[in-house]
Amino acid sequence: MTTYTALVADLVAMTITGQTSLAAPPASITGKTPVRWPMPPSGDSTLAAMGGTDYDRVMRVTLNVAVEAVGQSTASAEFTDTVTALDNLESALQTLNQTAAYGLSWTITMGIVTVGDINYYGLTCAVTAVDYS
Repeated sequence: MTTYTALVADLVAMTITGQTSLAAPPASITGKTPVRWPMPPSGDSTLAAMGGTDYDRVMRVTLNVAVEAVGQSTASAEFTDTVTALDNLESALQTLNQTAAYGLSWTITMGIVTVGDINYYGLTCAVTAVDYS
């Protein structure tokens, strides 16, 4: 059975073109963006059969991606960079979904990601993993 620790580790370990991965939410971002990190996971379990010991498990982790500080370049460039980051994240999730011991689904939203007092154009990706073991 997959653990929350293993799921977060898998998401952090994804190789995504142009993105730096952090193991936890940052207090600030220093260095090159885009930067990606997981938020604390959540989930639930349901007994698969009455009297049994098997559980259907749903685990959720939100990934945040800070692409570029707001106002750093033109709005059209920031938009283009954010869409590219979205494509790269989607591709990595599709690859992980093909190799993981659990099923993944996700929803990605473009918007503003705030780290410290700085707003970034970025992505919020709600990842759901279903483990039937």
